[in-house]
Amino acid sequence: MFREAHAVWKDGPYSGKGTVSTPGGVLSNASFVLGLAGTSTSTTPSELLVAAVACSMSAMVFLRLDQCGAKPLAVDTHAIVTVDDSGNGWQLRRLHLEITAQMHEPAADRLLHEAVEKARRDCPILSVLNLDVACIAKLVSPDVPIAA
Repeated sequence: MFREAHAVWKDGPYSGKGTVSTPGGVLSNASFVLGLAGTSTSTTPSELLVAAVACSMSAMVFLRLDQCGAKPLAVDTHAIVTVDDSGNGWQLRRLHLEITAQMHEPAADRLLHEAVEKARRDCPILSVLNLDVACIAKLVSPDVPIAA
């Protein structure tokens, strides 16, 4: 199995801009810039990376919970990467994950923490990153709304 993306950068090393596309079409000439913050119409490579982490961890935690017999309704991952721009180029330093699992089982807290640890170990995105990772996991009942 292969996954792919295609990116083009133009108009200078710092003030330029780029586009990125994927065969699935979700990213189709999406605009990106370098730096710490994208704009309302563009993203950054670090923002794309942290989105990949959030996607992968939500799916991995859900899978691990299901494998241990818990029946999660949803898993929400909020991922924040710390980007250091202290002069040696942009460096990714730390990753903070806040994982919320929505489940019927009120006593599944131990299962959630075990699932998060397994997911952190097995996550294909985290496994290639050399980052300090901090993680907070919490369990909420079905009547507590989590992000869509």
